[in-house]
Amino acid sequence: MSRLVAANDERYVSLLENENTFLRGQIEVKDSQIKEMTERARETNHLVAGLQKLLAPLLGGPQNQTDRG
Repeated sequence: MSRLVAANDERYVSLLENENTFLRGQIEVKDSQIKEMTERARETNHLVAGLQKLLAPLLGGPQNQTDRG
């Protein structure tokens, strides 16, 4: 193999390795963001459920069995 071909191969491999490193870093960032968003969604669901429970009597919604008497 000529030196020119070997040099091009080395540059190409180096470029691919750098790109892989960058992309793996981006995946780590995205995984972290997804984890945080999932936690926020869970918290929001709990808050909305609590709000619905508080508003149900005011809006004439169905009451719990224990509230009936």
